[in-house]
Amino acid sequence: MQLADITTQYRGKLIIDTYKSWLRSGDSVLDVGCGNGVISDILLRHFKLKLVGCDIASYLTRDIKFVKMTNDTHLPFKSKQFDVVMFNDALHHTEFDCQKQLLKGGLRVGKQVLIFELIPTGATKLFDWAINMFHYWKMKIPFTYRTAMQWEELFKRLGARYARIEVLRPWFYPFSHQVYHLYKLDPSSSKNGHLKQ
Repeated sequence: MQLADITTQYRGKLIIDTYKSWLRSGDSVLDVGCGNGVISDILLRHFKLKLVGCDIASYLTRDIKFVKMTNDTHLPFKSKQFDVVMFNDALHHTEFDCQKQLLKGGLRVGKQVLIFELIPTGATKLFDWAINMFHYWKMKIPFTYRTAMQWEELFKRLGARYARIEVLRPWFYPFSHQVYHLYKLDPSSSKNGHLKQ
């Protein structure tokens, strides 16, 4: 088993622990930037989701439903088609403007958006680059990480409400992550939104 496989399995456990407040059995979920589909498959099986993966390239190693994106930013799905849209360590593989467009699309096609992203450090960039070479050597790695403040400024510009969770990890795991839960209030609703933390 390669280091990339080990970190992927462990990352799947971290994502399960941090998403369990928002994912329910039977939820329709879009995994944007699903890559090889390993994380998608782990989440699909654990939560019993109706999951669709999408990405700009197809290099799946797991049998999941998949829709290939026609460009870097457009999500080819209907408005509010999904209960949840996920971006699992995917956004830092796109340019900053693409991140904005993808999140805007995620808020359009999903009722809520979950983001699992790396906290930028020098070690993070080095490990991320090395491990991604094992997964898919053609993958773009523009190092477009954002700090918590930068993510939250973007969410505000998008008019999204959000809650942030920093993921606790053991000393031997090489990455630090931050998790965000985003949603937009329905303009026709008179209720004020409240985020579960």
